[in-house]
Amino acid sequence: MAKEPNAKKYQYELMIALARCSHHAEAANIAGALVAQPPKDEVIYVHSACGYALAAAAAAGDPTLAKTYMAKAIDCLQKAKERGWADGWTLKTETDLEAIKAKPHFKT
Repeated sequence: MAKEPNAKKYQYELMIALARCSHHAEAANIAGALVAQPPKDEVIYVHSACGYALAAAAAAGDPTLAKTYMAKAIDCLQKAKERGWADGWTLKTETDLEAIKAKPHFKT
């Protein structure tokens, strides 16, 4: 199901599982594919931000790559906000975003 283009929920779940298992490159590829074409649902950007943030944590041994993933996570959140997403509670409580919560752009 994760390979079906219209099964974004399954792609998201696979992305999160891969990132949590330290397969950051595969997780980041899925996150990128989810937002390659602007999704109709802005929550897809939030899910991708979670995937990128987890990938950043998994890639902590490579600071340059981790920084790239963090920037992509912040960008996804910015795009979600631009499209009307305004769930501050999720930003505060979503543990998948921990890797980027201390970043200045996240707080903005």
